[in-house]
Amino acid sequence: MDEKSEPLNRTTFVTATVLYLAFAIIFTFGAVFMIMALYELVSLQPASSWSAFCALIGLAFQLAGVVGLVMVTNSLAPYTGLLPMVMPKWKRSHAEQH
Repeated sequence: MDEKSEPLNRTTFVTATVLYLAFAIIFTFGAVFMIMALYELVSLQPASSWSAFCALIGLAFQLAGVVGLVMVTNSLAPYTGLLPMVMPKWKRSHAEQH
């Protein structure tokens, strides 16, 4: 563990774990909608607006899941001693110097 990192307390660990699971479930929910949309597209029935709706809803849920997972990972950066995944270039170079 890096000397700059802070100790991870139980509350932060439990909160991060619950948030990871929640965003993973949101992402999986989006994947189910995408699978439903793909099934509609490859079926022999004529395409309907339902498949487009499923694809848009699935994409929105998957995007929300990924954004949420990145946000939780960035909030845990001080505890792991690693730099956040999403950080402005000037801030990253300043953090690497120290």
